[in-house]
Amino acid sequence: METGLKEKVIMHALWPERRHQYNSTPLKHLLFYASVFDLIEKGIVNVENKRIKCRDAETGDPVLDDVVSLLLPYTGKKLSRIAYQLVPKKATGVYRKQKELMAAHNLLEKEDISILMWKVGNNYRVRNYDILKPGIKKLERVLVYGRKPDRQTMLLAVLAREGKLFKNIFRNYEFRKNAEKNYKMLLNSELIAGDHAITALRKSYKQSLNVQYASGTVTTP
Repeated sequence: METGLKEKVIMHALWPERRHQYNSTPLKHLLFYASVFDLIEKGIVNVENKRIKCRDAETGDPVLDDVVSLLLPYTGKKLSRIAYQLVPKKATGVYRKQKELMAAHNLLEKEDISILMWKVGNNYRVRNYDILKPGIKKLERVLVYGRKPDRQTMLLAVLAREGKLFKNIFRNYEFRKNAEKNYKMLLNSELIAGDHAITALRKSYKQSLNVQYASGTVTTP
């Protein structure tokens, strides 16, 4: 199974502390937007004048195909419709399917949670952390040492920072401190500031979470 942006954000979130495991709403929203990032890279989705553009296409990935189906009725609509209507209602189903798919491909291990022999839910853990190591090295070069990123590393940096995953990725405090500083510089660079689609989707992700904060579904960090 190809590990795209959406697989990487889940694995980073669940390793090593699994801190999103019991408050999964932020990760559900992050996964949805990571999926849209993947679709942008495939040329299926774009953002123009703060409006989503999506064409009907099959990707070979069941989760991405589901996201395409969800986005198609919103083609030409403002991104605010995605943030305030679509994502809060549909992110859970996408998240559930993604975890099940990753478990089927041995990227995640599924564990049943039982109380008095009654199954009450599931936990997921990362099977092989080594898959993430090459990407972490690239993130270190960019966010810790300030080097210019390739596009995939730039996109992962955006998702990781906005999804509050730096603590999971960078175990060293000084690394996290440098990563925060260099991310701010990257955010203001032409690489991101000049990319209208990514900039608009980053803001849309934050808007979608604000809906949950306002409703009390999750607590503002």
